[in-house]
Amino acid sequence: MRPLSTIYSDDGIEATPLLLDGDDNEDTVDDTEGQTPLERSYNTTPLPKMQIFLLCWMRVSEPLSFNVIYPFINEMLVSVGITNPGYSSGLIDGVFAFAQLWTAYYFGSLSDRIGRKPVLLIGLSGAAIFTGLFGFSTSLAMILFFRMLVGAFGGNSAILKSAIAELTDETNQGRAFSLIILSWSIGGAIAPLMGGFLARPAERFPAIFGTFPLFIKFPYLLACMAGAGTTLLGAFAGYLFLNEPRTTSAYPTNLDHENTSPLFQGAPDTSQHLSAKEIMQDMIIRRVIMSYIFMAAITASVNALFVLWLFTPVTKGGIGFTTAEIGLALSWLGISGTFVNLIVFPPLQRKMGTITIYRACFVMQTIIVMLFPTIRLIALAECGISEPRIADEVVPSSPGMVTKATVGLMVLLKSFGGMIFACNMILVNSASPSRSNLGAVNGLALTIASLIRACAPTIATIFFALSNDPKYHLLDGQFTWIYMLGLAVGGVLTSLRVQEGRSRSDVVHRRRSSSL
Repeated sequence: MRPLSTIYSDDGIEATPLLLDGDDNEDTVDDTEGQTPLERSYNTTPLPKMQIFLLCWMRVSEPLSFNVIYPFINEMLVSVGITNPGYSSGLIDGVFAFAQLWTAYYFGSLSDRIGRKPVLLIGLSGAAIFTGLFGFSTSLAMILFFRMLVGAFGGNSAILKSAIAELTDETNQGRAFSLIILSWSIGGAIAPLMGGFLARPAERFPAIFGTFPLFIKFPYLLACMAGAGTTLLGAFAGYLFLNEPRTTSAYPTNLDHENTSPLFQGAPDTSQHLSAKEIMQDMIIRRVIMSYIFMAAITASVNALFVLWLFTPVTKGGIGFTTAEIGLALSWLGISGTFVNLIVFPPLQRKMGTITIYRACFVMQTIIVMLFPTIRLIALAECGISEPRIADEVVPSSPGMVTKATVGLMVLLKSFGGMIFACNMILVNSASPSRSNLGAVNGLALTIASLIRACAPTIATIFFALSNDPKYHLLDGQFTWIYMLGLAVGGVLTSLRVQEGRSRSDVVHRRRSSSL
C-alpha cells in the first residue's frame, strides 16, 4: 500500500518516491510512474476495514457529546435565570471554539510523540466526563465552564485525520475521509434526537423517572449522561480494539516522505518534530492553511445564515419559510449530503483529483452566496411585492413553488459543496513534510480554523441584522451578501495557490535546509 504522502511532480502526476536514506539519494521506482489519476483509480488499495470502522465509531461518538445540548440549551438557560437566552447561547458556542483554539495544536503535537490512540482516548474521555457534569449546571457560570472544558477536549478531529492518513494511500483516502465525515453526520443527527427526547425525563416519563429526585433537581442530566455514556462507549471500543495507526501503517518516518518498499520498512525514524513557527514557515503548509481560513469562514457563515435567512420574513430580508418547511430543507440537506459524501465523492476524487474538486467547491460557495439575494427576489415576486423593501409588517402569504424549487437547488449545491471538507482534510495531510508531523500540522490548522469558526458566524449574522434593520439598511440591504461574496472569491483565489502533495523539489529543499 502506498502512503498518502507519495511525492507528486509539478504537473500533478505521481513521481517516483524519493529515497533519502543516506547520502546517495537514490530513487526507488514506483510501479505507478507515468500513470494518470484515472489509470491509478483502477488499482485501489483495500481499506483496513476494522481500523477504519473503529475510527468511524469514535468519530460518531464525538458529536454525541458536543451536540446533545442543542435541543434544550435555551430552555436550560431560562431555567437558570437568563431572561433573553439569545445572547448567551451564542456565547456557549464561543467558549467551546475558544477552548478548542488553545488545545487543538497541543493535542495534535502530543499525538506525534506518544501516538494517535492515547490522545484519541484522552479527548473522547474528557469530552464525555465534562458533558456529564454539564447536566449538573445550575448557573450560567457553570454552563460556560463545563462547555469550555468539553471544547478543550474537542480536538480529536485533527488526530483522526492524521490516523486516517497513516492507514490509507492516495487510491483509497477519498473513501476513508468521506466515511469519517459521514460518521460525524450520523452522530450529529442522533445527538439532537437524544437531547430532545431525554430532557426533563421526570416530566415526560413520570412512571419511570418521576421518583428519581436527581432527575427532578437536574432535568437535563439524563440527556447529558446519555451523550457522555455513548461517547465513553466509543472510547472503550477504541481502547480494546484500535491498533496504534502509526505502528499499523508500518511506514518508516523520515524528514521527507516514506517509501513503501519492504526493504525499508522498520528503518529508523530520522525525522524531526517541527514547532508551530517552523510549520508556518513552510510555504506549502502556509498556503493550505490560508485557504483553510477562507473555507472555515465561508462555510461557517453560510451555515449560520441559511436557517436565519429561511426563517426571516420576506420583508425583513429572508424568504419566510415555516418551521416545517425549514425542517424539510435541513432534512433534505442531510440526506443529500450523506449521499454525496458516501457515493459520489470517493470515485470522483480518484478520477478528478482532490485539488480540482476543492477549487470547484469554492466556486460552488460563490454561487450559493449569489443565490441568497436572487431567491429572495423570487420570493418577493411570488408574495406580490413589486420591489425589495425592509418593513415592519409581515407579509401573510408564503413563497410559492418557484422559491421552494430554487431553495432545493441551493440545498443540492450545498451538498456537493460540502465535499470541500473531505478535500481539505486530504490537502492538509498531504502538505505535511513527514508523517511524524501530521498531528502537529492538523492541530495547528484546526486551531486556526477554530478561531475563525468562533467569530465568522457571529459576524455574518450581525451583518445580516444590520443590513435588514430599517435604521441602517446597509447598502440597500445587500451588505451581507457583498461581504459573503468577498469571502467566497477570496477562497477561490487562495485555492489556486494550493498544491496537492509535495513535489520532489519541495522535499529536497526541506532536507537541505534541515541539514544546515
